[in-house]
Amino acid sequence: MAEEVVSKIESVSKSVAKKVVAPIEPDKAHFDALMQQGALKGVPQDPTAKATSYLEQLAKSNYNNMLAENVSTTDLAKKAQKSVEKIDTAKTELEKFAAENPNAEIPSQYRELMNKKLAHIDEDVKIALTQVGVEYTPPGQAKGSLATPIERFLGSLTNAQHQLSNFGSFLTDLGMKNQELSPIRMIAVQAKVNQIQQQLELFTNLMNKVLEGIKTTMNVQV
Repeated sequence: MAEEVVSKIESVSKSVAKKVVAPIEPDKAHFDALMQQGALKGVPQDPTAKATSYLEQLAKSNYNNMLAENVSTTDLAKKAQKSVEKIDTAKTELEKFAAENPNAEIPSQYRELMNKKLAHIDEDVKIALTQVGVEYTPPGQAKGSLATPIERFLGSLTNAQHQLSNFGSFLTDLGMKNQELSPIRMIAVQAKVNQIQQQLELFTNLMNKVLEGIKTTMNVQV
């Protein structure tokens, strides 16, 4: 009897042991994905790619929310005015920097990034104006090829500011007349107004970091 019990125990033990030591096939795809995520943590990312990804996420989120919002032309006019004020703040910072650091130069790679952001703003402003039937005027070339990068930035910002002021005035007039855009056009215009605000935020953040970096470098050299 005892031998029978011992035999059963040994049989069960062997069965459990087999289950415990049985190899488990690793999920290679999952492992590679985890390794890739870990490797990327220490790798500097391209600032343009980061900004684009951030903007796309915001745009998608805002688009979904827009369908549930009850936005009027007056609301859009107020948003446009906030962008005008944001541009005015950016211009003031640039002008102050140029006055205090007349010999400072913005590195070419950052000039390119800032120009791209301003080009996106200009394009979004153009589309927004076209949607409501307001004439768009492209930015001029300040002093031609003799213009400094900061002067060109100021020229682009001033033009966008002027265009947005006209855009806001048009929407305000519609609101005063109790007129509204069609629902489809309202969503399209609102999307562009939101994108303009986001692009301005990205540009000013980039600009402030670049200017602060230049000032820090100049102080160290002195």
